[in-house]
Amino acid sequence: MLSSQPAQLRSALICIKFQPTLLTPCNAASTTPTPTTASPVQRRFNSTNQQIALHRPSAHTKPPFHSQKPRFLATATTETPTSPSTTPSPHQPPNPPNQLTWNAFLSLRHLRRRYSLLSSLTGSLTSTAVSASYLLNSHLELENLGFFGLDPFLVLGLCMFGSGGVGWLLGPFVGNAVFGVRYRGLRGEIERKEKDLYARIKKHRVDPSGGSSANPVPDYYGEKIDSVQGYRNWMKDQRAFNKKRQNFL
Repeated sequence: MLSSQPAQLRSALICIKFQPTLLTPCNAASTTPTPTTASPVQRRFNSTNQQIALHRPSAHTKPPFHSQKPRFLATATTETPTSPSTTPSPHQPPNPPNQLTWNAFLSLRHLRRRYSLLSSLTGSLTSTAVSASYLLNSHLELENLGFFGLDPFLVLGLCMFGSGGVGWLLGPFVGNAVFGVRYRGLRGEIERKEKDLYARIKKHRVDPSGGSSANPVPDYYGEKIDSVQGYRNWMKDQRAFNKKRQNFL
């Protein structure tokens, strides 16, 4: 009986030796693992893996709520807004017409002078022909045509010459009227630039009292100016006249 008990105790100790977990408490949460000492290389490797895991985005993570945009707002922001300046407005006034340039104005001014010259020639010839036809077909007696003892034929010639002069003087009025009707849309611009040009001519033209046969006055009224280059040439002629006059004095 006594010999069997030591044998049982020996077998129990052997079982406890091979099964140490039987002596640990049942609460597994209170057990703490025994820290193991790691080598420096392993610690460096573990810290590198932790840094990579922190910077690596997870597939299940979602962006914060404030960075998410609703679908209807995202589609609305992709549309390109139209600027109000490119969209025509029904209340927007039409574009003003292009202003008359100086070259165009001077060309029209030269054209108006041609209209006046042509109408003067036409008026002079027409009035001379009408007066001659009237005097020749009126059956006037040559004796009654004598004035102050002048020859009757000379009186007829003077009458036709006078009628031609009247037609020449009336011609520019007719030519300017025709020109004004044809270019009536530019009347305001022409008048404004005409005043400006006359002020420039009046300011820069020479004194005609210093003119002579050797140094004539160059285009006192600027009638030959038909372009901007022509105006520059006119200014050169005025300076040349003044220079020649000073050298002569």
